Amino acid sequence: MKQYILKSTKSKKVQKITNEAIEILEAAGIPIASKSQRGLEKMALAFLAVAGVTKDWSKVKSVKDSYFLKTRDIINYLNKFLRELLNFEIIQNQIDFEIKGSSRKFVSLSILRNLKIPFPPLNIQQKLVSEIEAIEKQDQKAVEELEKLQNEIERTFKNIKGKTKRFDEVCELKAGNFVKAESIINEYYPNLYACYGGNGLRGYTETFTNEGQFSLVGRQGALCGNVHLVSGKFHATEHALVAYPKENIDTIWLHYQLVFMNLNQYATGTAQPGLSVMNLNPIEIPVPTIAEQKKLVSQIENIEKKMADIVKQIDLTPKQKEKILKKYLV
Repeated sequence: MKQYILKSTKSKKVQKITNEAIEILEAAGIPIASKSQRGLEKMALAFLAVAGVTKDWSKVKSVKDSYFLKTRDIINYLNKFLRELLNFEIIQNQIDFEIKGSSRKFVSLSILRNLKIPFPPLNIQQKLVSEIEAIEKQDQKAVEELEKLQNEIERTFKNIKGKTKRFDEVCELKAGNFVKAESIINEYYPNLYACYGGNGLRGYTETFTNEGQFSLVGRQGALCGNVHLVSGKFHATEHALVAYPKENIDTIWLHYQLVFMNLNQYATGTAQPGLSVMNLNPIEIPVPTIAEQKKLVSQIENIEKKMADIVKQIDLTPKQKEKILKKYLV
């Protein structure tokens, strides 16, 4: 057999199958005389990839096997490889260096054109993408498991049984106190207290309105009805409703009850939607005994612990991908 590739760092086995691929291409009438050694090797590896050949020709795929590689498949593959590559630490460092000191942080076309991208042989690209896809499948399974657990929590609350009570028999909602915008500091310093508005934490202030553990309900705006559980000394502004549980009502159970009531559905007004305590008070909800409330809370906290572990696993995905990229490209 003719030796088309004279200098190569690849194993003899890979060199042999590469030369065989070039020989087949030449026999099929593909012009190769003008190609460089590197060009021939790239062409051969592309041919081997399309044919699905990794070790020997006995497993070659063709139209007889209903095997077709569309242009779209090739583009999708390259997009996948390049997308992961652009997230690679080495590439990100190049981009960060180029935009450093710029008043407007954006990646220009000239920066992209001048990026020095490691571009391994096709077989390495395939291994890299295959391993990343395996991680993404695990990631997708984790996301699906999260959804199942979330649905389990929702089912738990939808199936609550107990004595029916009015909302104002379960808790009392009171608006917090006004605080000037200039009195709210973005960063925390000693002797400051968390300040909560209608959509959660606004910053820190020198005063506090409450001490303990309470649910806060957003009172105004498109997101009114959102619920946050807060603890310690804090300042609730006039845009937040503090939920004070009545006798024999567990604070954490009340928090979950408020979340799953979807309070936003009771908002009134169009330009500036808001919640009226008077409209919420007559709503009737089933209330189990205090012992059953605590049991429900325990069940939900166990489910949320499982969810937190899954989220940690999902958060590791970028590092796992980075590890694969380093393995093949560094």
